[in-house]
Amino acid sequence: MNLLTLLFATIMFSGCLTPQTPEVPGWVEHPPAPTTTELYGVSVAKSKEEAFLSAIGNIAATMLKGAQLPLGRHIRDVNERQAITKAMEQALQEIDYPDVVLKQEAEMGEEYAVLITMPRAVFAAQIDARLRAHRQTLEQQAKSDEYAPLFQKLGKLGATHEEKPMLLAEMFLLETADPGSDTKPYHAFAEQMDSAYNTLKFGVAVNVISDAEGIVYVDTMEKALRAEGMLPTGNRIGLLLMHADSQQERRNGLFHVTVRLRLESVAKGERLAQNELFLEAVSSHSFADARRQTAEGLKKRIRDEGIFHTLGF
Repeated sequence: MNLLTLLFATIMFSGCLTPQTPEVPGWVEHPPAPTTTELYGVSVAKSKEEAFLSAIGNIAATMLKGAQLPLGRHIRDVNERQAITKAMEQALQEIDYPDVVLKQEAEMGEEYAVLITMPRAVFAAQIDARLRAHRQTLEQQAKSDEYAPLFQKLGKLGATHEEKPMLLAEMFLLETADPGSDTKPYHAFAEQMDSAYNTLKFGVAVNVISDAEGIVYVDTMEKALRAEGMLPTGNRIGLLLMHADSQQERRNGLFHVTVRLRLESVAKGERLAQNELFLEAVSSHSFADARRQTAEGLKKRIRDEGIFHTLGF
């Protein structure tokens, strides 16, 4: 074999060993946009099954992205928007995805690509059914508490009120899946929940009991409760009692204060909930400054947890 023949054979052989780049379908590079009737999902994975599940997640991501627009228009508070977004993610994980059709598939070397489609009407029906059931549950809870003691109603209504982010999440997802859906009754129901919640809170009397060392908490607690919408109105059905005592010690030139707080909610002589908290602070200035820091700590806890969790409901 001469040199030219050997060189030609080597080139041909090496060409056979060169891996071929798999052809990428156009629908993978440019996934179809949602239409007024269909939702699409495209994914590439190691197996057909894995790609199919991932494509369903792609549909969910499309709905989540679309729902961000009405969410931003209706909800101004950043924290509330974050809570609703988190609720939307949860709802999208929990619902079913029926009537999904495998429209295109392709082998790409060691990977598999799929294009699936799902009717918008099916997705909207899933969300609508979930929303109806959710509203019915909340309405039943409200009826069952009609004659309950004030603080018991307040605690349960507070827990029900925490369902508001999920209720709004489902409404925004329904509007995204079906722009023609009538969600006005659900928005009205959410406003009604807010109204009942705030109205009940305004009917709570506040009574604060404190020792001399914890007297700073009287004003602090009242301000925190007023921020929550709870104002003394003369209604003595429900009482919030706070007992505070503190220990203080000076070590290494610093002022150490430990405060024990016992919170109680009482209605008609019956204790409905109670909680005990320990707050500590260190100041380089004075015991009064350390106690002020623990007062701020109490306010922060109420603000972060809500009065109902802080109370122990």
